[in-house]
Amino acid sequence: MKNHRWVKFILGGAGMILLFGCTTAPFGKVKLASLTQQKSADIIQNYSRQLPHRFTAAAGIVFDWHYRKLSTLCVTRVDCSPCRISVVGMNLLGVKIFSATGGPRQAKMLFCALKKQIKKPDAFATAMVKDIAHIYCHKLDNYRISKRNKKELQIDVDGADSVVTTYLFTGRSPRLIKKSATLHGKQLWQVEYFNYRRYGTTLLPDKIVYDNWQNAYRLVIRVKNITAID
Repeated sequence: MKNHRWVKFILGGAGMILLFGCTTAPFGKVKLASLTQQKSADIIQNYSRQLPHRFTAAAGIVFDWHYRKLSTLCVTRVDCSPCRISVVGMNLLGVKIFSATGGPRQAKMLFCALKKQIKKPDAFATAMVKDIAHIYCHKLDNYRISKRNKKELQIDVDGADSVVTTYLFTGRSPRLIKKSATLHGKQLWQVEYFNYRRYGTTLLPDKIVYDNWQNAYRLVIRVKNITAID
């Protein structure tokens, strides 16, 4: 799988630069709450309205792969329509390790501190950008409701190559708490969103856990700041 290459690179080659020893701190289990009585279509529409179309997120990230944990810093610029992402990764001393830009299908490596450790920089960049898109870019049109009860609304969106993306909402002011993707019933990846916080007029989670089941790694993300771009 291509996606494992960029995490292997960061935990392997870049590990000579970054600081080891930081531990992953899970944020507990995603909790369900009483769901609003609004119509399902209104819930989806209202949630979509509060999402920024373009923003920059600064975050601390713990990479957890094969029992190895590593902390790094990332500044990511996201344009959701169409999905375009630019990302800069640094060690905890602020030294730049890489920068990349592009979309989930094709991205380009702009800078790489350890060129000898990565043979296909653009493939590396594409895998990284694809993971970021899973976390931050949402497609909430052409959905079908797969579950609705007192505490949860779940919708499914069909994507390319038979991949189905599932979104789970809960609460009186409904928020997205989980997003996952499956292919022919096999789970590919999952994102859990915790502790929503207001950044100006934008309400977004500042704690995120991303699990890539295909390549057996986890990203624990603590957002430091989000700035919407007009």
